[in-house]
Amino acid sequence: MPKLIPWYDDWEFMQIKTKTIAGLRELFKARRKAGYENNERLRDWIVLGRWYLDSCGNASRLTEGLSVEEANALNPVITWKEFWDNKPRTKHITSGLDSDLPTETTLCHLCKTPWSEVKELDDVFTQCIPGEMSRFWHKECWDTYKKSREQKYFYNIFKDAGFNNVGMAEVKNKYCSCELCRPWYDVVVPGGVIKIGWRKNVINIDWSGLRINNKPASFGSENVTQGLNYIHAWGKEKATEYLKLLRENIRDE
Repeated sequence: MPKLIPWYDDWEFMQIKTKTIAGLRELFKARRKAGYENNERLRDWIVLGRWYLDSCGNASRLTEGLSVEEANALNPVITWKEFWDNKPRTKHITSGLDSDLPTETTLCHLCKTPWSEVKELDDVFTQCIPGEMSRFWHKECWDTYKKSREQKYFYNIFKDAGFNNVGMAEVKNKYCSCELCRPWYDVVVPGGVIKIGWRKNVINIDWSGLRINNKPASFGSENVTQGLNYIHAWGKEKATEYLKLLRENIRDE
């Protein structure tokens, strides 16, 4: 007697489940239970051109390699082999472990509107706020929140360093241009412009646009990366300290 194929590993039933967000959640949950609790060996699939469902029960979001148009051109459910055999050889496909899906009642943390249809899942982003659980965001909403938080963070550093009424203009991150990295800022202060922003785990402070008498002598004793017109600060306190020293060395016109 042939072995029955469970619905969560059957092409026809899986096609039905991909039509709604609730169906996708049910499919992912059932496969994970089958793989991790029941030790079932499943088949590998690509779903909606966006998720890789592996034989162990994991659902991984494809993070690189296919455009939205290319993903939409695929059948809703295809085997991994079929996908791999027919993908352009120049494409490098990567996937991440984050497969969280909003429910029909989940609201964006910022704009408080839901995701109601599968086609809207390209515009979902999960991200933690420090001290809180992971939140769901529209990508644009997360970007707006991230920039607002970042600008306030650096504004307060300049304020603590004794700079008042500074002007801030957002500029591209000079270290990494990916959409997840935070922006940098040109900060207009008396005496010119200081560029500031995160570079991995340090704050890059660039005073090449500032009228300054001399580079603060005490910078020489700091065991950090630095140059003629820049220095890396390990955290808020050090950034404030360095900016105070720069403010004290601003040259009058």
